[in-house]
Amino acid sequence: MKAEILMTKKQRADQIIQQFMKNTGVPGLAVGIVHEHEIIVADGYGVKNIETSEPVKGDTLFHTASVSKTFVASAVMQLVEQGAISLDSKIADLIPYFLMKDDRASEITVRQLLSHTSGMPDEEDYEWHSPVYEEYALEHYVRGIRDKSLDAAPGEQFSYSNIGYEILGHLISRISGLSFESYMKKYLLNPMGMNLSDFYKRNVNPKQIASPHVFDAKGSYGTCVSQIFPYHRAHGPSSTLLSSAQEMCEAALVHLAASGAAGKSTPFTKSTPILHRKSYQEMWSPHAETGWGGQMSDVGCAWFMGDYKGARVLSHSGRDTGFRSNFLLLPDTGSAVILMCNADHIGLQVLNRTLMDIVLGEEPKDIPYAIARPLAEVMVHQGVDQAVVAYERMISTHSPDSLLIIEGEFEAIAEEFAEAHREQEAIQWKNMCKKVFS
Repeated sequence: MKAEILMTKKQRADQIIQQFMKNTGVPGLAVGIVHEHEIIVADGYGVKNIETSEPVKGDTLFHTASVSKTFVASAVMQLVEQGAISLDSKIADLIPYFLMKDDRASEITVRQLLSHTSGMPDEEDYEWHSPVYEEYALEHYVRGIRDKSLDAAPGEQFSYSNIGYEILGHLISRISGLSFESYMKKYLLNPMGMNLSDFYKRNVNPKQIASPHVFDAKGSYGTCVSQIFPYHRAHGPSSTLLSSAQEMCEAALVHLAASGAAGKSTPFTKSTPILHRKSYQEMWSPHAETGWGGQMSDVGCAWFMGDYKGARVLSHSGRDTGFRSNFLLLPDTGSAVILMCNADHIGLQVLNRTLMDIVLGEEPKDIPYAIARPLAEVMVHQGVDQAVVAYERMISTHSPDSLLIIEGEFEAIAEEFAEAHREQEAIQWKNMCKKVFS
């Protein structure tokens, strides 16, 4: 009976994913789904690169962006278990050259960096356009923040900061005596069964990596392969994990086994436990409210937490040039949903929620067709009259529930035209918006 249930969930998930691919035009997608501590989906959909049409597979590597931070948090907790540091250790005591323009920085603790409550500002320029591969990059970056000031007093409020995670990554290197990437590979990725995954781009076969895609608003007005790949060794801890659907499922299994559903222990099978359960309890305890509500209402150590339809959810999402990602755990049902796509302009939240419905036993709704971007492309390439015809055809042939019409998305496209100095299209699009929302 259990095998039949899992197969039904797998089939329904595949239908939904195919519908999402069709309705959004996303180039490629890696999907992992775990239910009751078993992998039911670990596969690829679409293409790695729209120019070569090479298919995405279960072992295709995607840039996971900020999902990387969840692995950094686990590494820090390992050092805490070893007694090398404590969560309440002050960063200035552990890294003597950690200095900032703001004297309050001397009070920042490891826990505050993990939970984004340090008051640290966020990074504004990741320099993806000029990648650095040398090991010195991370220490150089940490030494270079001495001219920055805090946005708030340490411990005062939640404020998301990528800079904080670069500091934590350098701390891992400094305490362990290994490069950040070497530590993560030896003590996190390999023990979790993630043998092909890596934080260091040069360690992986470039033919296995999905290409980033962006939306070209200035030229062809359509999806294109990005000339920039988001890599810079100074931002390894916050962003550069490369992983696949298959290996992210392995990570999920390790976390879910350690968490224990409803207080019960789940035996480890293939992978090695990386943390004691007590460390997970600390990592997954709320440290601050985010103000975001829903499944990301609180933050622990890297992980966001909340609920979805009454189910406890632990998650992190990511977005960098050409990529988006989501990593969600539903620990009380031994479930996980992993999504990675190679386009930064296509949201994953609708698919996220729908796949969570499937693992929770809810009847999932069909994926709605987001009409704003397709209409804009028709207008640019075929003219405003044809865009109006396309819109009227959509609303006459589709039920209201099957179309996704978000006013904010239409407004964002108007701003996009303006920023690209496409003044005529901006005027035409605003007139189109009036027709849609009148």
